[in-house]
Amino acid sequence: MNRLPAMTRASVRRALWPGIAALVAVMGISRFVYTPILPDMLAADVLTLRGAGWVASANFVGYLIGAVAASRIPGRLAQSRGLRAGLAVSVVALLAMALLDGIVAWMAVRFVAGMASAFALVFVSTQVLERLAAIGQADRTIWLYSGVGIGIVVSALGVQAATAVGLPWPATWAAAAAIATVFAAYAWGAAGVSGGRVGGSGAREAGAPVPVEPGTAAVKAQDAAVASVASAPALPADPPAPRAFNAAVIAYGLFGLGYVIHATYLPAMVRAAGYPPAAASWIWVLVGAVALPSIAFWRGVSRRSGARAAIVGCYLVQGVTALVPLFAGDSIVAAAIAALGLGATFIPASGLALPFARGLDPAASARAIGVMTAAFGAGQIVGPVAAAYLAERSGFGGPSALACGVLLTAAALMRPRLDARR
Repeated sequence: MNRLPAMTRASVRRALWPGIAALVAVMGISRFVYTPILPDMLAADVLTLRGAGWVASANFVGYLIGAVAASRIPGRLAQSRGLRAGLAVSVVALLAMALLDGIVAWMAVRFVAGMASAFALVFVSTQVLERLAAIGQADRTIWLYSGVGIGIVVSALGVQAATAVGLPWPATWAAAAAIATVFAAYAWGAAGVSGGRVGGSGAREAGAPVPVEPGTAAVKAQDAAVASVASAPALPADPPAPRAFNAAVIAYGLFGLGYVIHATYLPAMVRAAGYPPAAASWIWVLVGAVALPSIAFWRGVSRRSGARAAIVGCYLVQGVTALVPLFAGDSIVAAAIAALGLGATFIPASGLALPFARGLDPAASARAIGVMTAAFGAGQIVGPVAAAYLAERSGFGGPSALACGVLLTAAALMRPRLDARR
């Protein structure tokens, strides 16, 4: 950014910083703080592993429905209001987790929180992309999604601090709401109507480097997926390859199932192995910290070796590292390796897989992204529940084995032999 003129740098900061703050609030905290708080809820016997899986899945159901619904909302004013509503509801939902009791209430709250975070993510993605495109800096949209990793780090450190001073888990949820409020308040002022046409219009603003169309920019936001779109290598616009497209869809669904297991239970696994709360929190900090540089790293791999190779690499890295805890027992080092694999791949994998699938079916890019999103959402919903049932029967080795198996299967499905042209 130092190479840009001063006025352009200032414009980029005005576009990016409030968007990053929004994602810290609605993604890194509202969506992902459940993971580091969960061990305390399990220790307090207010949730069983099975119940924890259902609460997590409720959030992902809401997230999927919210992302699809938001992609159908036209009009800049409506989208601006949707962004602010997503920010406000995300904060209120965090507080509601502290005030309400019982699995049914928590499932309802997390469902609503999932919808709110999806609305905010969809609209802030569109808004920031549009503002950066207006000054010829659309490729810098990638850094918007650093907010997810920053939020994970912030939420993990917040949970660690709350645990260190002896706060019970409801107070930790309330503290998370307070922290999210700070970031949401900073993002609120910049959530006004922006110029150009966005989201539901399906039209491209004159001169904008990146198109914004319904079911594309909105649904790509399903899991910070837009992160690498602007920088991914262009794919040839030859006829669709049904076999390769179907393989990409199935693989992406399996990725959703595999990644979400450790994204939900990794700190709980550390606590179950007998390590103190601080160790579990630091493991989650590691996930968020690695996520920040991983976007640039995998973008470089994609440029050098192609999108398919980078996608396979993401699936393989996360699959292999997910298996380490199974063989290393209760080692904190094994958990750290799994955290590194998760943090290094879960954002870039989506950012690479979605534009890749769109390139396989260029005549119907919205359909391609929609099908991919549905597959990912289904996997993400099934994963926490399936992992909880396995953990109750065989301990956390079963969920790690499941994560490894589906992720390596996803990598195998994406091998080039499925489509010699790509």
